[in-house]
Amino acid sequence: MGMRHLSRPARRALLVVHVTVSAAWLGLTLALLTLAVAGAAGDSPDAAETAYRAMATITDRLVAPVALLTLTSGLALSLGTSWGPARHRWVFTKFWLTLAANGASILLLRPGIDAAAAEAAAGRPVNPVDPLVPRPSRRRPTRSSPRSRCSSPGGRHAGAGGRAPRDARGRERGRERGRKRGRGRRSGPARGRKPVAVPPTRRPSWASVTSSSPSSPTAPTAPTAPTSPFSPSPLPPAPPVRRLTLADLPACLDLAADRGWSREEHKWRLLLTAGQGYGIDAPADDVRGGLIGAFVLTTYGPPDGVPGGRPCVCVSMVLVARRHARRGLGLRLMRHALREAGDATVFLFATDLGRPLYERLGFTPLTPVDTYTGRFACACPGGHTADVPVRDATAADLPAVRALDTAVFGADRTHLLARLPSFADRLAVAASGTETTGFAAAWPNGDTTVIGPVVAEDETTARALIAHLASRTEGPIRFDTHAHHRDLAVWLRAHGLAGGFLSTLMVHGAPDVPCDTRRVFAPCSVALG
Repeated sequence: MGMRHLSRPARRALLVVHVTVSAAWLGLTLALLTLAVAGAAGDSPDAAETAYRAMATITDRLVAPVALLTLTSGLALSLGTSWGPARHRWVFTKFWLTLAANGASILLLRPGIDAAAAEAAAGRPVNPVDPLVPRPSRRRPTRSSPRSRCSSPGGRHAGAGGRAPRDARGRERGRERGRKRGRGRRSGPARGRKPVAVPPTRRPSWASVTSSSPSSPTAPTAPTAPTSPFSPSPLPPAPPVRRLTLADLPACLDLAADRGWSREEHKWRLLLTAGQGYGIDAPADDVRGGLIGAFVLTTYGPPDGVPGGRPCVCVSMVLVARRHARRGLGLRLMRHALREAGDATVFLFATDLGRPLYERLGFTPLTPVDTYTGRFACACPGGHTADVPVRDATAADLPAVRALDTAVFGADRTHLLARLPSFADRLAVAASGTETTGFAAAWPNGDTTVIGPVVAEDETTARALIAHLASRTEGPIRFDTHAHHRDLAVWLRAHGLAGGFLSTLMVHGAPDVPCDTRRVFAPCSVALG
């Protein structure tokens, strides 16, 4: 009696399931291929590691169950219909191909993805084939394997032909039989022939081979295991991280241009004087030379009169040369930065590309920061400053500016504020009577004018300061502000600026930055805070 066939509704439902999961399996395979290529072709080790981690998640949670469901639904269709599993050649072939693909997906694909994720996390390059095709295992030669045995004086392996070498007792029996066979033979040399002296030979032992000096030209060497064609070549040790000076400014600009950044000489000069730069020189075999990695630390002391206050350190300009990317240099630079910062509160403004690296090091995100660029649409500053008197700052205003900045920022930035009048094109203050309620600066950065810092007691004062500086600026401006200043963002868009770049304020070593972001409407720069 044959097997009972499925009913028509059940067959249709099972067919829908089988076609759906088969198409899903194909789509997931294409997604894995796309992630593998993206991880191998990207410049960031963190992006590569993220891609391979995503591949591992897809394989575990989607590919494996979908592949098994494809196999079981296809088998159920063949058994529950007149097709049968082996009645038609194409059904039979499809079954075995699906079974083989299941085995490859579950048993072979997952180890390759794990190995690729580990390689990317260590900063080593990954071949795009490695996550999809696992590397062959390499066995080290052992003492009992034919490859590791020493050769006999006659040039033949002691274990050739598959026979194990004779032990001491077997060799003794062999010598005894040789003595018995040679008792009746002539012991002297044949007539007309001179005896030839044969030097005694000795079979080398494994210990003598392994203990031989490698510098000896006649010393035998142990065999080495073959290397995989996909194995990454060992990387030479990276040069040390050193401190940068103003003499390294051209190398910093070249490094920034290598990563597609602008050559912001004016800003770099301030960073290398108000802060401390660090860099890694190119190795000797790098024909381009220069710097292959850099970052800047700008330290702000604790406020005066605050017992137990902690300094703040801003990390900026973290760069790795494109030709040395995905080798762990970014991770090494950031670990060096944290060691140099000590017990200070460390903060930075992270892009989406660098944020995974910073989170891996213990940084926590605080608030998003939006960047607005464009030409300021209003040319009549009086309409914005009627309620808040704003004027250009003088040297007499610097003590009040410093006092307000320390109260709002939560740290002493005297060394930065002292350089602000010469660094900026304009420095403005908002004053109500004898009290300074806000200040702002506008400084050149290539073809753009950056407005920042903007520190004010309220948003009305901040708008007046921005309008005072922007209306006196020719060309486009850039303005960075925290995302929680929503009303200010609406005002900026109404005056011709458009948002298009997003970064995130992150902190390390403390739950929050000491800065009162409600009264900081724009940082001096995302590189300075």
